[in-house]
Amino acid sequence: MNTLSDLLSYTHEKKKYQVSELEKSHYLRPNEVFIDFLNNKLSTKSTVALNMEYLSSWYLWKYLNDFIESKEANYSFLAQSTYWGFHGNLLNFLIGQIAPKYDSCVLLRTAVMHLAQMMLLGWDDQSIRYGNMLIEMLNGKYYKGGQNKPLYIWFIIELFCKWQKISLDKSNINIPDNLNIYQLALNNWDSNDVNVIQKIISDLVEFHIKNSDEYVTMDEYGNESSAEFVSSDYFIFPAEIIMYLSVRKRFKMQEVNSDSALMSLSINHFPRYVVVIPR
Repeated sequence: MNTLSDLLSYTHEKKKYQVSELEKSHYLRPNEVFIDFLNNKLSTKSTVALNMEYLSSWYLWKYLNDFIESKEANYSFLAQSTYWGFHGNLLNFLIGQIAPKYDSCVLLRTAVMHLAQMMLLGWDDQSIRYGNMLIEMLNGKYYKGGQNKPLYIWFIIELFCKWQKISLDKSNINIPDNLNIYQLALNNWDSNDVNVIQKIISDLVEFHIKNSDEYVTMDEYGNESSAEFVSSDYFIFPAEIIMYLSVRKRFKMQEVNSDSALMSLSINHFPRYVVVIPR
């Protein structure tokens, strides 16, 4: 898509439909599954993990739809989405520790966005735990080295490594040699030159808007081609840019006030306080 207005319109239409029409499958049914699990009526924990993912999606849809209709950011919805996304993947990871052939997991392109959401919410301890777990999963049977696209996967992982001052072992992963627009941002992640950072954020915003589209094309040979951001869950919620700003914030780098309309949306602002973790 070409404009923020297009993204807002599309996101509203899609989230309004998902919230109203998929409530049973992504909210009501998962809660029934959890009750069955607590009453020992489920034969497999993987069913629980999958329904945690459904709940994660449901609450993110609520976060986006509520914002578009009220113009306010309800961080409790984002907290629920992040909580269930993390615990769904954690459960997958734990099951895999005792079941050698089990390798189910949250899609890597979604899991890294959950990591960025944790950073926005101020959940530092959980972010450290999850980031390290994702790297372990990346090198193991779950993500099997990951995929070279979308590039924002590696942008977020590299930012996490910079925050934690660790070196990412690239011997067994499929990280591209050049991360395109993200490479410049990584090269200057700790710059205190306001003009440099403003230009980087401006470029990242422009790239995000132009490369957000759920439409997948196919050439004459059957090869699929898709945009960098293929889920409307993140069209107006650029978690990769939020991750960039979050890491800089942790190091108390020079703050930059972006004048872009996308970053001016309240859902992309840092909460005034650490958001309470659901229990």
